Amino acid sequence: MSIPLLREQVIEALDRSSSIPLKDKISILQTFASTLKEPVTIEQSREILSIAPLGLFYYGFSMEDENLTNVLCEIISKILGPFNYRDINSNENKSFLLEGLTHYNPQIRLLSIQQVNSETFMHVITTLSFQDTKPAQKASELLYKITLTHQDAIFSPTACSIIKQLLRVSETVKFRIYDLVIKVASSSNHAFELCESTGLLHEFINELRSNDLLVKMNAIELLNEIAATPSGIIFLERANLVDDMSAILDNEDEDDVVVCLVKCSIIKFIGNLGENKQVPFQQLSNQYGILNRLETCLDSKNDQILTVTISSIGLIGSHLLGLILVWPLSSKLCELYPSTVGSVKAVLLQTLSKLIGVRDEPVNESDRLTLQIFNEFDGFPNKIIREAKQPEDDIRIASLALMQSIAYHTWGIKYMAQSSVFMQYLLDRTTDRIQQGQMWKYTIIQTIVSHPNSKEILEVDDYNQCQTYIKQGPFYKPLETTVAFESIKAIHQFLNKIKYQTEIKHSSRYLSQYGVLQKRSLAGTGASATVKVIQDHRRNIYAVKVFHKNINKDKLLKKKLMSEYCISSVLNHPNIINTVDLVIDNKHRYCIVMEYCSGGDLYSWIKEGKLVHLKDINNLFKQLLQGLSYLHNLGVAHRDIKPENLLIQPTNRRHYQLKITDFGEADVFRELWQAEGRLSDGVCGSIPYMAPEVFSQMSYNASQADVWSAAIVYSCMRLNGVPFFCAKETDPNFRLYQAQYTKRRYPAFDILDKDSQDMLYDMLNPNPEKRFTIQDVLKLTWVANV
Repeated sequence: MSIPLLREQVIEALDRSSSIPLKDKISILQTFASTLKEPVTIEQSREILSIAPLGLFYYGFSMEDENLTNVLCEIISKILGPFNYRDINSNENKSFLLEGLTHYNPQIRLLSIQQVNSETFMHVITTLSFQDTKPAQKASELLYKITLTHQDAIFSPTACSIIKQLLRVSETVKFRIYDLVIKVASSSNHAFELCESTGLLHEFINELRSNDLLVKMNAIELLNEIAATPSGIIFLERANLVDDMSAILDNEDEDDVVVCLVKCSIIKFIGNLGENKQVPFQQLSNQYGILNRLETCLDSKNDQILTVTISSIGLIGSHLLGLILVWPLSSKLCELYPSTVGSVKAVLLQTLSKLIGVRDEPVNESDRLTLQIFNEFDGFPNKIIREAKQPEDDIRIASLALMQSIAYHTWGIKYMAQSSVFMQYLLDRTTDRIQQGQMWKYTIIQTIVSHPNSKEILEVDDYNQCQTYIKQGPFYKPLETTVAFESIKAIHQFLNKIKYQTEIKHSSRYLSQYGVLQKRSLAGTGASATVKVIQDHRRNIYAVKVFHKNINKDKLLKKKLMSEYCISSVLNHPNIINTVDLVIDNKHRYCIVMEYCSGGDLYSWIKEGKLVHLKDINNLFKQLLQGLSYLHNLGVAHRDIKPENLLIQPTNRRHYQLKITDFGEADVFRELWQAEGRLSDGVCGSIPYMAPEVFSQMSYNASQADVWSAAIVYSCMRLNGVPFFCAKETDPNFRLYQAQYTKRRYPAFDILDKDSQDMLYDMLNPNPEKRFTIQDVLKLTWVANV
């Protein structure tokens, strides 16, 4: 068959509308591949590409046939062989190259990696030696990702030669390379064998045998990853490293700081080995006397060595196989407990919580060993409650963790049920004022109630109280009746004072002093009030929030009215509505008088399509952030941020001022003299703008809920609608958002610029603790420049 005819058949076979059977297509392409004798000249390649564009060959990958993919990769590789990287990275081929580098098929990705060529790949390797950490780190990450799918790339003779030269640049570069090599070697057994065959692992071994103890210590830190693989364990034994490191534990010169640090590194390494269930730790321990040496370390007078030894015993004993091994050491741990203080005591309690928390199969064996350790500890309930009340956070939290470990077991719940002192402590919410401690107690009670036998074991009252505790959430605060009564009483007295002043003709308490309500002036309406417009004789215009008359019969509504007025009347900021007065109208309705904004609310602007320019949108949004920043600095959360509560006041042509209004749901979460704020309660706000934690029926950080609402408002301004209707699992769009959050690929945000997307994802983090604060948003470069 002539070459021209064969090329015509190739074009026909790859044509999208071709009816040629797949088997025949593969045959034609295999014949064509065999005619391309390597090395293909650049003239041949250009001639082929002039009649058969590269896209034609790449289209064949969409058929997802292994044989077709293999032959296409062979053809493309031969055709592109003569071209340099600059040609391959041209606009014509760049999209194919990027697609190939991210393709799931290993052959297609290999093809693209080969196209990148040594010219670029070797530059990536040499970037590991950069003095600046950022580019070096990026190069390391890229090389690691490449080796996950194409392990031979970094192990070619040229690449290995360059890497070995870089080892001599500096200590920093050397350990940067070792870090990469260890990661690669730990990724699979095949990768480990490749690393070993290049000699790079043996270079690393020399560092472990260095006379410089600090170098040795850094090398030991890197060993943790490699020891997690079966090949790694074999290699460690073959290189006699376990024996060498175990012997260092016999060094009694603990006054030498470096010796102490190296011993601690080795003990940590041993702990990580023992924690890994895949490692034959019992065999290693028997062979090298590891546990005997750890027992000797428990007698150390050096707190650092003692602490890390106790911690490593906890890691080894965190599963049943390890617990069986370290169980003989548990009595020594319990003997140490009375004499420990500070961080040593905290770590000892953490280790006991790990050992007692084991519940692997067979359960009867786990229960037997954990109960014996519990009895040896002999600190329930008095000792453990005493430690849980300590001012030191580490000891208190470790004690609570130990309580939870006890609650995992049937025997543990029985001990708890028999102790009225313990149950009283656990159910008393006043014993822990710190949020972390409150969360731990809540988790302990959840663990108890979720045990299948808890209802039968606990007293009826205790069980019911536990159920109530869970329903109320971890941060529930019982209402203080006296304070609440006094608060409502004070509000009642204040409002009666206003009413009395109107009855004795105090004109200063009548709405009429501000003029006459304008006819047909309804500016807004809500569940408890309507907003109207009033104008005085000087033609000053005010907005008036007129509360419904039946508010007099509802104490909670009265409290809400007073709260709104007291909060809003003391605020003074350009982006907060100015509250003027609280008065009564001629129908004896309470009225809050406010400044009037002629521009209407933001909701109307969005609905009417007035927000055309991105500059205007960003300007209004920054004003919203500045208003919220002012509120949060004062310890006030709005809790109902939405476009309807954001008013716009035109200042001059093309300039507008945004003002936050309606403080009916506002909450003071921190008084000015307080360093720490409190959590808020209650579901409030408008559903599309409410943060997910507000729906949870638990206490929440109200200022962080404001951040979420502000982000939804910005989405509305940019997208002319909310990104999802409700931040609950029942909303399919919110479920999609959660699923795509870590990848940051929510479809609704794809049309936005990168800066806006990043900001929205940071403000709409489902975890309020990791969510941006208002100050974080204001610090963004592009926001600061608005």
